[in-house]
Amino acid sequence: MNKIVIFISALISCLFSLTGLSQTENRLNDYYDQLKIDKRKILNEFVTYKTLPYDTNSTIYVIPVKTDEGEGWWSADIHLFKTLTNSGKIITYSIFEHATQSDAIALYKIWIDTAPYKLTKSNSAFGIRLDYANNSRAAGFDGETLLLVEEKNGNFINILKLDVSKIVAYGGGDCENTEMYKQKSILVIDKVNSNKGYNKIIEKVYFEHFYLNKDCEDGKKEKKNFKNVFQFNDSLYICKGQRLDGW
Repeated sequence: MNKIVIFISALISCLFSLTGLSQTENRLNDYYDQLKIDKRKILNEFVTYKTLPYDTNSTIYVIPVKTDEGEGWWSADIHLFKTLTNSGKIITYSIFEHATQSDAIALYKIWIDTAPYKLTKSNSAFGIRLDYANNSRAAGFDGETLLLVEEKNGNFINILKLDVSKIVAYGGGDCENTEMYKQKSILVIDKVNSNKGYNKIIEKVYFEHFYLNKDCEDGKKEKKNFKNVFQFNDSLYICKGQRLDGW
């Protein structure tokens, strides 16, 4: 009897999940029709959406749409829009042209970063993060690019584009003597100092260089830390001076 109950519960759960997926697909197709997006060119595996935690009646959608391609590569625009969570009505829509591409270093994930990027007293930004990697044994690569996005005057604006993570491994694929470079950036909003009403953004950069031993353990590390300051200038954040990093 218990097995029957468990089976029925699992079946009901599965049906609800399928219904939810069907509703999501129908909703997305409706948006594509409204915005006249060519469904044949949508990179469905990278489509993502998320409700903003600081504005729960707003949901952000990121739709990458292929614009060009060749053997082993493609490039794409990002169609970005915001809807009212309750009604589904589209209220803001912009296209970031040539926002991403995939070739020898391939895109493998897009996700929406809703950390509290408080730019002004009344406005917060959100991030779109693009994760890339390759499959090279001789020179492995893994990296992440951040697009910081502000909504202003009925449009989305990419106010800062920054490579925030990079890992490079030089070797033959075995651990011993593999040379590793790692760099990661953390962004901090400076709420004390501002420029043109916008808080400055401090980038803290952490860099490491080391070799792996035969057991794939990290050897002695060369470590460097850097700090960069970005300030708002008209419509974009610009680094104050030359951007410092470990490369």
